[in-house]
Amino acid sequence: MTAPVIGVRTVAQLEDNLGALEVALGADHMARLNAVSDVPRVFPMDVLKSPAEGMMFGNVKVRPRG
Repeated sequence: MTAPVIGVRTVAQLEDNLGALEVALGADHMARLNAVSDVPRVFPMDVLKSPAEGMMFGNVKVRPRG
């Protein structure tokens, strides 16, 4: 998850930054982004993936918007 911090000096800059909230990516774009940003799971995450994710995220599953 990414949470950018915006810094603005004018109302126009704020409106431009807030306009990014209206951007919606289609399933094909998301699939391409997921494919190119995938990183190989290495030790210990390859072994601890399921238990570690459950502990880190409280077994919360995030559903895509849309």
